[in-house]
Amino acid sequence: MTRAVGEIAVAGGASQIVDFQLNSGILFEGRVTNQAQLPVTGVDVAILDPQGNRVATARSKNGQFQVVLPPGTYKLLAVDPQHRYAVNF
Repeated sequence: MTRAVGEIAVAGGASQIVDFQLNSGILFEGRVTNQAQLPVTGVDVAILDPQGNRVATARSKNGQFQVVLPPGTYKLLAVDPQHRYAVNF
């Protein structure tokens, strides 16, 4: 998980050092398939916390997706930005 730094404004010709602290997480992997069980590419899998806030998004490639998250409880939402398939929880 990445700790958010917030917005940083940098003037032209200037430079800014930004430090990040990364924490260990758990790799979530999954598949996105159609009704024929064939893999679907280009579907966004939104990861929501229990309150419904989006905490991460992964895009399927050849039906596979993966995302690293801290331990916790999540809801997953599959959305097809190309409008080929209905939204799926």
